[in-house]
Amino acid sequence: MLSFRRKYDADGSGAIDRDEFKRFLAHRYNIVLNEYEFHKLMGDIDPDGSGEIDYQEFFDFFQQKIKDPALWGSGSEVSWQMMKGLKDQMDKMWSGIDEAFRAIDLDGSGTIEYGEFQDVLTPWFDMEPEQCKAIFNKFDDDGSGEITYEEFADGPKLCPHSPKALNLRLTLP
Repeated sequence: MLSFRRKYDADGSGAIDRDEFKRFLAHRYNIVLNEYEFHKLMGDIDPDGSGEIDYQEFFDFFQQKIKDPALWGSGSEVSWQMMKGLKDQMDKMWSGIDEAFRAIDLDGSGTIEYGEFQDVLTPWFDMEPEQCKAIFNKFDDDGSGEITYEEFADGPKLCPHSPKALNLRLTLP
C-alpha cells in the first residue's frame, strides 16, 4: 500500500485523483484514453463517485480485471500475470521455443498433450486444474486436445506484459 501511495499519489492525499490516475495508466500500462473512455473507466473504478480512487477501490478494480474471463474469452480465470509468469518461467528454463517444446513433449510424439503440459506446469504454479486447462486451451488454437509446435511457438505471444497488450476491456458501450 505504501508503494502504491508513494508512486502514484503525487499529492500525498491517500488516494489517486483523476490526473494521478491518468498518469498511472500512461506510465504503468501505456494506456491513453480519450475523455469519454476515461470518464467511463473512472465510473467503474471509483464506484462512490468521489473523484478519487482510494487503495481499496484501486485494488478491487484491478483484482477483478486481471481475472476477467473476457480478457481470454475462455470463461476461465487466467490472468495476464499468470501467462506472463509462464512465459518468464519458460524463458528461465529453456534457451528457446524448440528446447522448451521438446522438453514438455515428454513422449516425443511431436505434440504436447494436456497431461504433459500439466505435469510441467503444476510444479511451477499453485493453480487449480481448471486454470491449467484454460492455459492449455490458450495454446491449443484448433481445440484438438494437443498443442502442435506451431501453436506452442505462437503461445508466448499470448503472454503480454500488461493489460493493454491484452486489449483491456473497459466495458465501453
